[in-house]
Amino acid sequence: MNKNKTILIWLFSLTFISLISLTSALDYGNCMLVSETTNQDGGVNVECPEGYVVTSGGFSGILGAANIEKSYPLNNGWYCNKDKEEGALCWAVCCDASKIDTKIIEIQGELKDGLYSECPNDYEIVGGGFYDDKNQIGSSLGSDQDIIKPLDNGWYCYDDDSGKDNSKCYAICAKSKLAEQEFSCTPVSKTKIIEGNWVEAYVDCPSGYFLTGGGFSDLSLNEDDQDFSYPINNGWFCREDIGDKPAVAGICYAQCCSFVSSCSPEEEICDGVDNDCDSLIDEDNICDIECQSDEDCGIDNWL
Repeated sequence: MNKNKTILIWLFSLTFISLISLTSALDYGNCMLVSETTNQDGGVNVECPEGYVVTSGGFSGILGAANIEKSYPLNNGWYCNKDKEEGALCWAVCCDASKIDTKIIEIQGELKDGLYSECPNDYEIVGGGFYDDKNQIGSSLGSDQDIIKPLDNGWYCYDDDSGKDNSKCYAICAKSKLAEQEFSCTPVSKTKIIEGNWVEAYVDCPSGYFLTGGGFSDLSLNEDDQDFSYPINNGWFCREDIGDKPAVAGICYAQCCSFVSSCSPEEEICDGVDNDCDSLIDEDNICDIECQSDEDCGIDNWL
């Protein structure tokens, strides 16, 4: 096994973990986390295991270090580049491919204008990322990524210092593959708390929901750099050092999803359908009665 990739699995850990490379089974076993350290060029692509599909990703770096430039879906994994910073962690949120169908929507333009990628009507937003085609628009600042977050049924990306029109914002969209199970997602947010020389927050998904992605809003819009934006347990952690005065707290987001039954209970009839929503079809010998017409049994089932 690659020494840069550590795999640990647990189901109900509530322990707060920071800067640890891990794979973790999330709530109800729908998703897992995978992480890997960046190489000497500052980049790495974290791949999801077989049978899983990527829904989002993030990064955990070093306070005060170089800025994150790229955090986006690549193949069936997540790519991060921390501006030639070796040893940062790149994270992928990987969910059960047998339960959801995903689609990636991307939009290209200048991040300083704000980019918004929207999911199709029959899909739910589960995560997103960005590709900053370097910046330096007459400023000495690097990539600081002011806003990378869920918005309505899409993903919004903004960097006031990025003026290249080849930059991209990605939305990862998903819908249920399960019969009579709809897929429903909602963002949960928390204001960051000022802690010494940085601001941070951890936002947890509520009971019955599992994490699929997360992001942040850095409201200072100045010499800030988001050093941490990544999944922990069943939630999302954000931290940045304070490059501007006075400090501004900002917001941390977790995208949380669940499967909801779409079945409406009715009287069971012989039609090859689970009418009463008990996960059984045509039970209690419902089809072994004498049919006088198709209307009696729902199908042509003559004795």
